[in-house]
Amino acid sequence: MVWLPLCSSHTAFHSRLRLTLANTKDRDLNKTTYPARLHAIFAKDKPYGIVFRRGPSKQVCTFLWDRRKDAFEIGQWLKGRIYEKRADLSPDGKFLIYFAMNAKWNSATAGSWTAISKAPWLMTIVLQ
Repeated sequence: MVWLPLCSSHTAFHSRLRLTLANTKDRDLNKTTYPARLHAIFAKDKPYGIVFRRGPSKQVCTFLWDRRKDAFEIGQWLKGRIYEKRADLSPDGKFLIYFAMNAKWNSATAGSWTAISKAPWLMTIVLQ
């Protein structure tokens, strides 16, 4: 065991820790929450990009990023997962191809699909 010298900052730290623990007694302390993850892909010929926002767990949202105006347009939420490494944006930034999974194994898509849609929307034009 390591003993730390008792100083004002040490005492203040323990006071904050006790307050934090008192405020979290109803929550599960073993459960860790993570911030949303952001991933972006860019059009080759135009100043557009698609931003995928993953989080909360098992949800993703798409945004169209107009890099010339530095403006964002919200696309659509999906209760599932889009694999950003399996997604791409057309060179002109109009179409998005992506692989997604929602684990609804009894659905028409059997829980996973590859789709082409108009960016930033996820409504499919072509479904595979």
